[in-house]
Formats: sequence, C-alpha cells, structure tokens
Amino acid sequence: MNRISQKWGELPTLVLGQIYEYLEPRDRLNASLACKHWRSVLFQKRFFTNFKLKLHVDNDRQCKFFRHTLHHLTSELTIIFDFLNVFHIEKIRRILYKIARCDNVQGLRFQTNSVGLVPPGDISEESLVDIEHRPQDLKALTLASIKYDPSHYPMFSMENTLLQKCSTLQVLSLDYDTLTEELLHAIEILPLKKFLISVHGLDRHHRGISERAWSEFSANFNNIELIVSLIYAFEAVEVLQMNVEALEWMSINNNNTLKSIQWIDSAYKHSDKNIMDLFLRSGQDPFVMMSWRCKNLEEIVIHGYVLDPHNIVGISRLRGRTLKRLEVSMVDSTPTEASMDSFVEEINTLLGQKWEPLNLNDVHPALGYMPVPDDVRDEYVFDLIRRDISN
Repeated sequence: MNRISQKWGELPTLVLGQIYEYLEPRDRLNASLACKHWRSVLFQKRFFTNFKLKLHVDNDRQCKFFRHTLHHLTSELTIIFDFLNVFHIEKIRRILYKIARCDNVQGLRFQTNSVGLVPPGDISEESLVDIEHRPQDLKALTLASIKYDPSHYPMFSMENTLLQKCSTLQVLSLDYDTLTEELLHAIEILPLKKFLISVHGLDRHHRGISERAWSEFSANFNNIELIVSLIYAFEAVEVLQMNVEALEWMSINNNNTLKSIQWIDSAYKHSDKNIMDLFLRSGQDPFVMMSWRCKNLEEIVIHGYVLDPHNIVGISRLRGRTLKRLEVSMVDSTPTEASMDSFVEEINTLLGQKWEPLNLNDVHPALGYMPVPDDVRDEYVFDLIRRDISN
C-alpha cells in the first residue's frame, strides 16, 4: 500500500497538470492537498485566470507565500495595511518590488484606515509608477483614501504624467485634494470607464475646478461613470450646504445622467431629527422631485433619516420598475400597522419586486442608534467604496 501511495506521489508534472485541467477549481484545490508534489503543480497561470487576492500585510505567512508563489499568478491585488505602521510600509516596498517584475498584475489597490497611501509629500513617479515597470497594463488604480480627521490631514500633489503612463487604465479613484484642472485635462487621453472622487475636507488653498474644465471633461468622456463621495466630510457638507437646495441642484443639472443617490448617516447622530424638518422647507420632498426629473435614476439609498411612507410610494410611482434598488431603514411610524402594510404592498407592485424597509436591527451597526468604534464604522465605509469600485 505504501509503494502504491509513493507512486501516486511521483506522477509526472505534465501528466498531473493534464488531469487538473479536467477538474473544477474546487476539486483541483482539494486534489492539490494530497502531497507536496501535487500541491506544487497547482500553481500555474493556466489554473489562475483572473485571480484576485486580498493581501493582509500583518499576516507574515500570507505575505511570504505571495512573494514566493502567488506574485506571478495574481491579476488584481488589494494590499491591506496600516499606514502608520513603519513595518507595514517596509513590507509593502518588498511586495511592490516583487510585482514590478511581473506582467500579470492589471489592478493594484491599497486599503488603509489611515490618512493616505504614501507618507507626507508628493505622489510622484518614483513612489508609484516606476514601481510598476509596465504601467500600461494597469486597468484599475485606487488612490482615494479615508481620513481619520477630515479637517486636518497632509496634502499631496501629483505629477500629471504619472497617470498618463497608465495608457489602458479604466478605473481611477482620487481624493479631491489631488485633483486640479491640469490633471483633469491630462487624464483625458485615458480610456476611463469609471472615475471616483472622494471629498474629505475643503482646503481654502485648493483652486477648485471650473465649469469649463468639467464641461471639457464631460465632452471627452460621454459614457464615463462618475462617482462623487463625501466621506466623513462634516466640514465639506457644511460648506457645500448639502441640503434640499443641493439635492434640487443635482436633480436639475444632472437630470439626464444621474443614476444613483446614496444619502447615508447613522441613526445615532440623527435620531432626534426628521427628514421632513431637514429637507422639506420648499414644501416638497427633493427625492420625489429627483425621481420625477432624473430619467435614468436606478438607485436610491437613504439611511439615518426618517421618511414619510407617502413619499416612498411617490418615488415608486415615478420610477416604477426602472428603479433597481430602493433602500431605506427609517420610516415615519405615524401610520397604523395595517396602513403601513398597504404602503409596502403598493410599493411591491409598483417596483415589480419584493420590497420592505430594512429593520434597524438588521442593518450594519454603523447605521444604528448606538455609537460604534471607529474601526466598525470604517469597515462599513470601506465596503461601500469597494462596491463602487468593483461594480
């Protein structure tokens, strides 16, 4: 029996590779657990098409395995690290050095819950693009970040030529602080399909982007998906007056292009407020008006504010089955249970799908009535950003 087992372990690599080709990925993985030789045959490019990996820098075993085995098999890499940990920064340097000599990486993302992606200073060619010897193969580049303190953080500048080298780039995310009219013009040569801008604070020294620059950008990218996110942007929300007037402006000026609106806050911070008080100074719900004006609106997500069920019905009537996602978690409880059931039934019929408001007990803790630690809140925000990038 031992001799037979030994012979199975000595199957030629070519033969074993051909056997693997007949197996489903899960069965192939299970088969590779038989012995060290069978395991080694698994790690070939033909078995790792479109392989996406999340690399946790604090996991030494995973980092070592990536550098030795997976670096030439990974198509999209997300590096998860602590920006303030100098040991993590050094590990990332070694990881980037390794993948710079591979031609398979098409997407490179950084995930950190701190102030940025590089130490204070410039985002320059030396720190990013020259790390990748083949920037022209990069399909996605996410440089946006989440700030611990959206009112105080280092400012970065970026060389315009940095992004121009990524000649096949389709997905790009940036912090608004790094965005200039010159940079906006520079990326017009790229085949971008999705552009994400994260707003944190509003620096008084930032020159802003003119209407002319945005018009030129819009003319060059007729079908681009533009996503603007205000993340912990308390100062920006106040300065930009993100209220009923802002929603009205968005729905009037983007009535042919607006596809999604997500207005998300925690019930904890707004449990004593009502959306009727916040937004209805004009006598009409701006989300109803948005549903009427915006022909391509497919998604409405509202958390942290109380909605009138009559207005939810109004939104459903106006958008009907073209509204692919309607998500709310706080509805005015004034109606009786029976009348609320009739509201839900009508909305189901109008949308052509099963619908009901989310129970606050079932939503992410960051949206609930109780305060949560920063890392729990950040986890939820990270998930939202990742969803925007990947969808």
